[in-house]
Amino acid sequence: MTFFKVNAAELEVNFGAGNLLLLEFISLSAFGTDSLAFAAESISGEYFGIGRLDLVKKSIKVAFQIGLSIGLVGSLVFFVFGRFILELLTNQQDVIQAAIPYLPWVIVAPIIHSIAFIWDGIYIGCTASKQMKWSLHTSIFLIFLPSYYFFLSLFGNHGVWFAFTLFMVSRGVIQTIQAKKGIYDRL
Repeated sequence: MTFFKVNAAELEVNFGAGNLLLLEFISLSAFGTDSLAFAAESISGEYFGIGRLDLVKKSIKVAFQIGLSIGLVGSLVFFVFGRFILELLTNQQDVIQAAIPYLPWVIVAPIIHSIAFIWDGIYIGCTASKQMKWSLHTSIFLIFLPSYYFFLSLFGNHGVWFAFTLFMVSRGVIQTIQAKKGIYDRL
């Protein structure tokens, strides 16, 4: 997020300001999903601690059902009220106009991001932070940074948002793949 914010300043001023406003959408959706991730951390951690694989799996399933539902609601809110939210954040019409073409990226974000955020809570609860860290570093250095520079040059600001979306997708995918080794096989 910090890299994204710092590099937004290198874009044309209105695009950079628009990106910063759109990152507020990301923060808003993260608050909703993180509340569930905290609960998943506690519940899955308790079941992991007592060695109940069946209950760990059930808690993970329920966490994803609820988390993806929260993500869907967030996406619907951003779809319906996206422009209104931008107008709450600023009265600068040129910045709002610069941000509007990129609203679709933040509309899909709550659903996509919820997967990685929920896994974060589960990994912490199941004391698998090493695997969580590995997924984050892999996603940053092998997915986000190369795709950021590649797609920025091809698609401009849409490329920036695509790279950020790929980063979050890769985190969710890597964490899902690692769950067998990092969580299930440890019980």
